[in-house]
Amino acid sequence: MNLDKRAAWAVIFLVFGLLDTGAAEAATLRTGESMSPGQKLYSDTGRYFATLQTDGNFIVYRDDGHVIWATYTHGRGVVRATMQTDGNFVLYDSNNHPVWSTGTRGAWHMFSVSEYGQAMVLTVQDWWQTRTGNPRLAQGNPLIFPYQFVFQPGQMHSTGGPHSVTFQTDGNLVVSRFGQPIWSSHTPRATQASVAYGLYISDGGITRFQAPARYKPVPSPGTALEFTLGYVALFPDGNLVAYRAVPVWTAAHDHIPLRERPKIPHCVGDPIKCGTNSIRRGWK
Repeated sequence: MNLDKRAAWAVIFLVFGLLDTGAAEAATLRTGESMSPGQKLYSDTGRYFATLQTDGNFIVYRDDGHVIWATYTHGRGVVRATMQTDGNFVLYDSNNHPVWSTGTRGAWHMFSVSEYGQAMVLTVQDWWQTRTGNPRLAQGNPLIFPYQFVFQPGQMHSTGGPHSVTFQTDGNLVVSRFGQPIWSSHTPRATQASVAYGLYISDGGITRFQAPARYKPVPSPGTALEFTLGYVALFPDGNLVAYRAVPVWTAAHDHIPLRERPKIPHCVGDPIKCGTNSIRRGWK
């Protein structure tokens, strides 16, 4: 399913309203952001990072110095890596000429490194909704509830118009219009509601409601980014929607289990200088 303008609206508020996106030393490079030589973009676990080297090569490293993936652009004058507004991740030289790109197109793309050392371009898509929207009653602002947000019992969250969402003290999560329920989770006596793998409501660790209950996994080996970059949004028209991140481009990931990973020399520049182990395991 696609909500078109609603999806774009939610992403705009998430990216530019709730998150601090000013630094490249973060988990995600978002639309319009760039990396300069020497800057690093870490995975959520800190075990991997991407960096634009001073020789122009863009590389994903493991924390022991092992190379997972590279663009092979050393010696080509690359001085900037940019996540463009058109959805393409591009390496530019000092004359602002593109040297390498992912060839991706689309709105609100992000570049990130997964917990498996996999470079990715992702976008955010809706994957569940209450279908309670009424465009004629769309007033106020969308509300964004990011990953790991916890709804407090009895606290109402309003769009500023006729719509609100409340985790009631009786355990039900309710979307209301002019104070009247239009959707309920039907979870009496539930004790916690949060944004996890979508919308999650539980009672003493027992799942009472999960939306969506099933999902299509991302390409192997999968990544937690599809959820940690996701969120739930209540729109001014009264529709409650869950979003997740979906990869539109992926590079190679780390195939070596953590307990078997050898310590190898730090590889910089031309892969030929890194030795046969690095060439066999990292430069593919």
